[in-house]
Amino acid sequence: MKILISLAIIVMFLPNSSNAKNILNLGYPIDPISKLSAKVLVEAYKRIDFEINFKEFPAERSLQMSNTGSVDGEVNRVMGIDGKYTNLIMIPCPINFFEGVVFTKNHNFFIEGWSSLKPYTIAIRIGAKFAENGTKGMNVKKFVTYEKIFMLVSKDRYDVCISSRINGLYQIKRDKIGDKIGTV
Repeated sequence: MKILISLAIIVMFLPNSSNAKNILNLGYPIDPISKLSAKVLVEAYKRIDFEINFKEFPAERSLQMSNTGSVDGEVNRVMGIDGKYTNLIMIPCPINFFEGVVFTKNHNFFIEGWSSLKPYTIAIRIGAKFAENGTKGMNVKKFVTYEKIFMLVSKDRYDVCISSRINGLYQIKRDKIGDKIGTV
């Protein structure tokens, strides 16, 4: 009987979970799809009494900040990223999906896998892991922003750039370069 009474007294003095403040600090890359994912997470975590603070970083830096514990985690990343960033643990609950797309100005060609891009100069965003992995061994240059890679392709400095469809279409519309660049 003494054990039950002691347990009841301890439980009474524990903070009520509705009064406790659960806060997560999450990093995310600077791009539209991550901002949309952040909005989904705010709503989902609010339902379980968590507040989320977001910190926007260049894509690779965001991964490094999460991996070292400077922030609690990432908003969204591709599956398998935990193979290289071993302190990250994937929560297998998709909050978005994206379609990787090749954007170009002057080349009209058929894409049949990553190897189709070998003859071209390719611009990608640093930290876009799907593009970094898919273009290994090719003529690739990495840049910090999508703005930069789309500008370079629109000015004929690179043949193609790789982005998610939503990020690419956003960049084209924002920079008003739809008459210069499109998808393959």
